[in-house]
Amino acid sequence: MPTAPVRIEEFSSLTCPHCAHFHRDTLPALKEKYIDSGKVFFVFTDFPLNGPALDAAMIARCMPPERYFTFIGFLYENQDSWAFAPDYQAVLRQNAKLAGMSDERFDSCLADTALKEGLVARMQDKATKHQIKSTPSFIINDKHVTSGALPIEAFDEMIAKAETEGAAGKEE
Repeated sequence: MPTAPVRIEEFSSLTCPHCAHFHRDTLPALKEKYIDSGKVFFVFTDFPLNGPALDAAMIARCMPPERYFTFIGFLYENQDSWAFAPDYQAVLRQNAKLAGMSDERFDSCLADTALKEGLVARMQDKATKHQIKSTPSFIINDKHVTSGALPIEAFDEMIAKAETEGAAGKEE
């Protein structure tokens, strides 16, 4: 929820193996421990590092909102089967079909230049503003930037520090 005392923004590329590792191994614990309890507001930001990641981000954005995160999770879980395939678009198309997207919607989504330009512009803006150079990268409360597929224990420490800083800021 937006009123959580700690805000974590993740910058992630759908073809990044370290991002997939974070989503498979750390995010479930982070969600259970902090997001579901209302202590952390988590924001996922597309940061596509190559063409397949950009295409996948566009397709995910064209999913109905209630399917977006499920599709993102599916792409990370099955990253090896599509992200590095020479015919990645064919596999991505099949994955999108499994999620209920028609061929027509798939094609129109990838042809949406405004969507593509918006994703790229936001990525460039965030890269400049926060000096993001790799994925996954995380910004804690719009102050602290860290990178890598970190274990839950690293997030425990960062969240505790952010909560302490937040409490100190309220006392001033």
